[in-house]
Amino acid sequence: MSETPPDFHPETCLRCDVPLEPGFIADSAHAAILQARWCAGEPRPAKFMGMSLGEVSPSHLPRALKITAQRCPSCGRLELFANAAI
Repeated sequence: MSETPPDFHPETCLRCDVPLEPGFIADSAHAAILQARWCAGEPRPAKFMGMSLGEVSPSHLPRALKITAQRCPSCGRLELFANAAI
């Protein structure tokens, strides 16, 4: 069995065989639009709003990876990838 390279991104939809459109998942914070991140572990609700990060500041999340996406313009399928370290 061959391994897929860690930064492999398919060029066509696995269902439709149509070229995929590159993009990202937008995340809003106050008045800013950010790129969503993948973080290891289970999410924990915060006391007031959002998610708790415990003792870790948002800018120093362990193993935080930018989420990139590719979308099929035909069926709408999304392929998400978390390869780029922040």
